[in-house]
Amino acid sequence: MEFNIVIVGGGPAGVVTAMTSINIYPEKSVCLIKEIGDSVIPCAIPYMMHTMPDPKQNKMGDQALENAGIEIIVDKVVSLDIKAHTITLGSDVTISYERLVLATGAESAMPSIPGIDKEGVFSIRKSMSAMIELRREVERAKNVVIIGGGFIGAEFADEISRIPGVEIHLIEIMPKLLLTAFDDEFCDDVERTLIKSGVHAHTNTSVLSIDGDKRVQMATLKNTEKIPA
Repeated sequence: MEFNIVIVGGGPAGVVTAMTSINIYPEKSVCLIKEIGDSVIPCAIPYMMHTMPDPKQNKMGDQALENAGIEIIVDKVVSLDIKAHTITLGSDVTISYERLVLATGAESAMPSIPGIDKEGVFSIRKSMSAMIELRREVERAKNVVIIGGGFIGAEFADEISRIPGVEIHLIEIMPKLLLTAFDDEFCDDVERTLIKSGVHAHTNTSVLSIDGDKRVQMATLKNTEKIPA
């Protein structure tokens, strides 16, 4: 297969790049390759947990890309030959290009905490099926522990706090929530707002272990506090 422009990544950066390319260079052939077939709009992922009546409202559709004549391939790029201007997919298909854009975004880092692989432990993924599964788990949970007090952790804590009957603990290793992004005053305002919503904020500490048999039952913090999860 051969295209003038190939974009790897189906998130906002990849989609905008593909649409911009076809708009500016309508005579060029454009291909977008994405690994996740049921992708979602990243910014609204937290609101899929409760605010959205139907999480499928956050689907990142392909219609605009298809209408623009952009070829969409759902596969994984496994190798890249810059000199030959080719990429190889997991299905062994080789694609040649004139211009290549890598817009793969990022995945949640899974810290090396003992027990991180237990059932009931989730990372935030940009997949509709994965987030629908997480929503089901959240809806029947009584105790939710969120590791990480950055943007995503704080947003998830705020969103889940709107569900009646759920105890939420937000764990952050830094002295304050959102400290890498804002000043102390703003961070303190965020923490007060979350606490007012019923969220338990644990700053300046980390998760020592995720405990339970096959499935998570509690999280043990560095200060030895044990939190049901």
